[in-house]
Amino acid sequence: MFVFPGVMQWFIDDIIPNGKADLVWQAAGLALSAYAAREFLFYLRTRVNSIFEQRMIYDLRARLHRKIARLGLAWFDQRSSGDVLTRMAEDVPATQRVVLEGIEQGVTAILQIAITTVVMFLTNVPLTWLILLPTPLLAAGGWIYSRLLAPRAKRSREASAEMNAMLFDTIAGIRQIKSYTYEDGQQDRFDATSRGFRAVQQRMMAAAAVYGPLMSFLGSTGLVILLAVGAAWCVEGRLTLGELMKFILLTGFLYEPITRLHGVNQNLV
Repeated sequence: MFVFPGVMQWFIDDIIPNGKADLVWQAAGLALSAYAAREFLFYLRTRVNSIFEQRMIYDLRARLHRKIARLGLAWFDQRSSGDVLTRMAEDVPATQRVVLEGIEQGVTAILQIAITTVVMFLTNVPLTWLILLPTPLLAAGGWIYSRLLAPRAKRSREASAEMNAMLFDTIAGIRQIKSYTYEDGQQDRFDATSRGFRAVQQRMMAAAAVYGPLMSFLGSTGLVILLAVGAAWCVEGRLTLGELMKFILLTGFLYEPITRLHGVNQNLV
């Protein structure tokens, strides 16, 4: 990943201006080899993650089933069958999402940010500080979003569980509902629960509609600062065009995992 920006600088500052045609394919081969290595490592990570994911889901479901089977009858008397099945169906994927996205995606994104930042500091310290200017705002935006949305997300999960439980109970008890001609009453109860779920979801989506574009705009601010200052320094002779292009690519490598972290933040709230 970090090889290509160096190859780009090599092309712009050395190979093309000095007419070193013999080095063109050598540089291209180096870049292609780096991309091939990156994709192979991505394949290995995907395979390992898929095996770990399925084993984790299997283990969680088995543990949850064992726990439910050993609970006392009083516990089941206080809950509907739909609620129990909903917990089984939704809590396992939710835990899976926390582990896989919160740990795997989060850790890889943080490592990429750290390594990219080190490479940038080793390349040009002043430009790196300029690019990092928006990052405190990005971090603050993520923290505020989590704090504001967490209560709504909890209510959304509860409303979803209530709605699914009611749907299951309707299907399981359809004979009793029909025998008492309670179809309209059951429909009214379901509609009320569904409206509550819809209202919570709409508030969450409204917050996400603001959060995503705002974070994207803040990230774009760093790129605009780099272009403006980098172009001025190129004119003044303090920076070569190849170095500027290298930093533009590195900036993409820096902000891409930050964007992934925002996505993880939205899914984990």
